[in-house]
Amino acid sequence: MYSQSANWATKISGLEKRVFPWRASEIKKGRPVFFPGCNLVNFLPETSLMTVNALRAFDCGWMFDCCGKPLSLKGDQTGAAAILSRIEMEIRRHQIPEMIVACPNCHQVFGKHLSIPVTDIYDFLKREGYKLPQTSVPIRVFTPCPDRGTGKIAGSIEALLGSEIVSSKGLPCCGLGMKQPVMAKEALKTIQKTAPEMKAYCASCYGHLSKNGVRMTGHVLSEVMGLEEKPSAGLKKALNRFRPKLWK
Repeated sequence: MYSQSANWATKISGLEKRVFPWRASEIKKGRPVFFPGCNLVNFLPETSLMTVNALRAFDCGWMFDCCGKPLSLKGDQTGAAAILSRIEMEIRRHQIPEMIVACPNCHQVFGKHLSIPVTDIYDFLKREGYKLPQTSVPIRVFTPCPDRGTGKIAGSIEALLGSEIVSSKGLPCCGLGMKQPVMAKEALKTIQKTAPEMKAYCASCYGHLSKNGVRMTGHVLSEVMGLEEKPSAGLKKALNRFRPKLWK
């Protein structure tokens, strides 16, 4: 019975990602577009909206959709490709020159598959002269898997804030991207036992680790936007995906 229920839940989740009925956008022809990603909106809706409003000052639009990675991780390459094709159609239709992303997973996927430059939000804000108080206090972060190889997004945060980023060397993946449930549980247990207090710059890591008792002290983008926002959970998290339809 459990396996049947889990199988149906997987199918429903996959259908939701492929169709993504909560899609919404406000795109200006020929201008950059901000792509917050599923879980920034799900876990941190106020941070998402504040970032959209901050980027409006730079004449940027926004697009709420799935990047396709959740389907790819489940083996649905056809569904993931269909999502990327949908986004490419919008790029061509609106002549979007650049995609600005907050999610490291979106950054990884779009960097490989989109036809336009992909820039992380911290790099974009630094480039455009977004003013923030500079601090020399090091920031300890949980490094998400897509940024562990290059450290590019961590470098962008350092450049924007003027702070050294201390990465979570030695800690495993948060577990969300692991295909084997047993390995995911073991990874989470290791983090629970050994991780110090730290911030996140991946909303998926932030929500998952916070929910499971890891001492997370905030999301970097929330703090850039002047917010102290804790990750949503339960029904509130599920309902947050409707909120972008009210951003216009």
